[in-house]
Amino acid sequence: IGLVSTTIPMYLAECSPVYARGMLVSTNIAMVAFGQFVANVVSGIFGSDAENGWRYMLGLGSVPSLVQFIGFLFMPESPRWLISEGR
Repeated sequence: IGLVSTTIPMYLAECSPVYARGMLVSTNIAMVAFGQFVANVVSGIFGSDAENGWRYMLGLGSVPSLVQFIGFLFMPESPRWLISEGR
């Protein structure tokens, strides 16, 4: 998740048109903050189960990381990288 915090805004800024660049990067940051809020609410719900709640929280926390990792495998190269490689 830490890698995503720096990679996605840079990728969005490189690939988006000039008129939408700020809005897309700002929306990404807002969605990250919203995701943190939802994660805290879900953790609070599972926190009431003292015996097994931590297992559910740990398991659910790995799902978005796995989905993002799989998404990285299919993400095309950015224009800046292509230019630096002479392509």
